[in-house]
Amino acid sequence: MAESPLCVSRAPRLFIKDMNMRKIKSYGGEQRVGPFHKGEIEQISLMKPKAQSAHDEGFLEYLEDIIGTNKYVEKIAESLKQSRLSFRRPNNRKTPWLPMEVF
Repeated sequence: MAESPLCVSRAPRLFIKDMNMRKIKSYGGEQRVGPFHKGEIEQISLMKPKAQSAHDEGFLEYLEDIIGTNKYVEKIAESLKQSRLSFRRPNNRKTPWLPMEVF
């Protein structure tokens, strides 16, 4: 008696179904919502948009930390300082070409 196509493909289907059920159970057991833990969403919603001091962490700093752009903050500040110096007048006066509020 020849095997039907249903019998041949049955094992892989069960394997995939079993893997998906394990993933669902692990997410439910950890009480995670996407990439965040359950209590973390409430904390994120209460964050200020930007930190008030260097020791605080606002939503902007939190996102920079997750994305990984916080390592560029010092480089950006240094390049801003260099660009401000390049806008000085040619006769070495301390007055910039543009007001400092523009930067």
